[in-house]
Amino acid sequence: MGALICAALGWTACGGDSFTGGAGSGGNASGGSAGSDVNGGAAGIAGSAGSGTAGSGAAGGGNGGSAGMSGSGGSGGIPAEYAACDGPGQCLLVPSNCCGYCSQPELGDFLAINSDHESSFYGERCGGSIECPSCVTLMPGNFTALCRGPGRCQAVNVYDDDALVGCDAAEDCRLRWGAGCCEACAPTPDQLIAVKVNAVEQAQCGGGPCPGCPTAPYPNDASAACIDHKCSVVYAN
Repeated sequence: MGALICAALGWTACGGDSFTGGAGSGGNASGGSAGSDVNGGAAGIAGSAGSGTAGSGAAGGGNGGSAGMSGSGGSGGIPAEYAACDGPGQCLLVPSNCCGYCSQPELGDFLAINSDHESSFYGERCGGSIECPSCVTLMPGNFTALCRGPGRCQAVNVYDDDALVGCDAAEDCRLRWGAGCCEACAPTPDQLIAVKVNAVEQAQCGGGPCPGCPTAPYPNDASAACIDHKCSVVYAN
């Protein structure tokens, strides 16, 4: 259970969700079976019914009907209420495989949910009994979740969002450890990002307190620059 709680802190996989649909039977096909759970992913929604037509037999022993088509794969979605929000500071990213990732993840490997449903997400999707690998790493600093219209938590790559990184000059940009309201206390190098001044705070901070730890210093050779009207991290060497 401790490993699951840690996953919510933004770990970055040891395999995402993998779902399989059940195959329909011969003749008039039966419905597909529920998606199976692989490598820690939750079971998908039941597959849709397979379709198939019965073959006609020739006199004296015809051939059997054709096999039904396989059911559709299970869905990796979450209940709609899990992603509902009405203001900043309510959303977070959780790994869709429950643990996090050992290799470089994609934004689509995470789900954006309201933090009020974090415990329910892990309890219902992960079952509380998954053994997570030790290789799991922190989530990249440019991945985050924001409350966006119409009232939904959305997964965001800050470098693809002009509201967070759009700029006209270097003075518009600043360095930051991650894209949460509170900067990381013990960050890794890939959590260093460059964003528009005050943009993350306005989008993320809902008034709650930050941890008492001091913000880690930024690398001496790093600075924030405005390149092609986007804030970017640049290094002196």
